[in-house]
Amino acid sequence: MAHTLQPPGIENAEALYARIRAENQSHWPRFSAAEYQRRYAAIRTAMADRGIDCLLMFSNGYVFSANLIYVGNYIDIAYGAVVFPLDQEPTLFASLYSFLPQAAAQSGIRDVRWGAGVNHQALVERLKEGGLETGTVGIADRVPHDLWLFLHDALPEATFVEAQDLMYQIRLCASPEEIEWYQKGAELCDRAFRAVVDTVEPGMKDSEIIATLHGTYLKLGGSLYGAALASTPMAQPSIPYSWWVAGGSTRTIQPGDLILTETTGTYYGYPGQLIRPVALGEPPPQLKKLEELAITLYSEVQKVVKVGNTPRDVFTLSRRILDEGYTVQCPVIHGYTQVINPPYASVPGDPCWAVDLDVPFQENQLIVIEPNPVTRDMQCGFFIGDMNRVTPQGASSLHQYPLQLTVKAV
Repeated sequence: MAHTLQPPGIENAEALYARIRAENQSHWPRFSAAEYQRRYAAIRTAMADRGIDCLLMFSNGYVFSANLIYVGNYIDIAYGAVVFPLDQEPTLFASLYSFLPQAAAQSGIRDVRWGAGVNHQALVERLKEGGLETGTVGIADRVPHDLWLFLHDALPEATFVEAQDLMYQIRLCASPEEIEWYQKGAELCDRAFRAVVDTVEPGMKDSEIIATLHGTYLKLGGSLYGAALASTPMAQPSIPYSWWVAGGSTRTIQPGDLILTETTGTYYGYPGQLIRPVALGEPPPQLKKLEELAITLYSEVQKVVKVGNTPRDVFTLSRRILDEGYTVQCPVIHGYTQVINPPYASVPGDPCWAVDLDVPFQENQLIVIEPNPVTRDMQCGFFIGDMNRVTPQGASSLHQYPLQLTVKAV
């Protein structure tokens, strides 16, 4: 950390940050040393195969921090970066020096600095320090346009290549240690939704239910990610999908409401994803029909999502949504590796959710299955599903909460 830009009045913060790390690192969970050695070796093998001298990883806030979570055990609420050389130790950059003490305590990377997204020169200096100003730098994440221009201007002899796919492939299949963390994330989501079922009642605001979802998994040791929720009268519905917002709406819950929820609490960046609806009172026939279709499709898709099959195989089942006169709002399946990503498969002919359709599923790949039939007037939707692990026999859910429309008498 000798090259760390210091706060005003500090001559050499290296010893100070080392003390912060020593006093606080035990309070932050991290994977074993062997797990990180496995990851780093796999990354460097892929880099060498492609002639990449250094990877630049960049996060745009906590929802888009997959690579920083993977190599550095760090989530920055603003920006973060990792300079990951082929044959040198990596360097982690927090956005501001006020966040650097947390990065020092939380991350297993020893060299922590600041400047990501704020002081582009700090990244340039680290690349020069490693003799990489004439090397091949793989860009492993989307970076801000101003940073892209700055790098090309400051390092005219460097070669910049696209490398997002490299890290995506490295992260694609979860290790045994990672599966344990994903399962913890799944349990947090289950318990958060159960808390909603236990406490929801007429007179509450949507925003109060969102507070219950977030508050529950945070109290249980989770880390903030997301929750979606929307409510509507079952007798006269007007929403096809839950609202994905920072907070809930101001609508007041009423008897006879349908409440759609999607909870993505994480265990230090490793999420579950639980999609479950709640009905306050007996559901009408139309909603029961949507429930039956969605749950049937979920079980059938689980059997198809297995090693060697492809996302396109999902179409043989999901076309039933169209055949029965409905449409969709979301993919029927999507991938997850600390962040939502391909593959996406919805229904035949959908131009939005159709990515990597012919890439075979691999063992221990994480796939969210979420059939979501919606009436074609987009007034009534049913949304249910959760995160699954791909096995040779089919997909296996990481969640324990029953796959059902939970009906609560009011």
